[in-house]
Amino acid sequence: MEYPLAKVSTNGLTETVESDFDGYFQLTLNKKVKKFDLHLDLNISSDKGNTENLFKDLKIIIKNIELNNQAKLDLGKILLPYYRHLEIREYEELKARDKKHCQPVTHYTELLGYEYSKEIDTNSVILFCETENLITDFKYKKKKKELIIEWTNIKCE
Repeated sequence: MEYPLAKVSTNGLTETVESDFDGYFQLTLNKKVKKFDLHLDLNISSDKGNTENLFKDLKIIIKNIELNNQAKLDLGKILLPYYRHLEIREYEELKARDKKHCQPVTHYTELLGYEYSKEIDTNSVILFCETENLITDFKYKKKKKELIIEWTNIKCE
């Protein structure tokens, strides 16, 4: 995962840790734990004009991870789908409550459009392990800004 300073935790089985500047993290689980949910909180500070930091408040939950007597588990590199891009005209047509879910995209002083966090732009998540895996079976909960993937859909062991 190449998201520095992301908060990483499990469903109450570990303390929260942060990924390093390369996106690496390490969690220590009790040896008795065989199945858990992994929570990746990408609460990245928004940098106006930088389109790489548009995942403010996005959470990824990988459900039902099974360890199967493994000492180490490598998730590989996760490429997330972008939020839907809105043209300026589309943004202006939104209701006020929907505009709260938009973040401006600028280049220097020029407004290019908006990223709309209630919708994602593609229907897949890409995961690189030894090979590229295209994950199309996931859920996006727009109110909570959570992307939920079942471990059985990830082939990265």
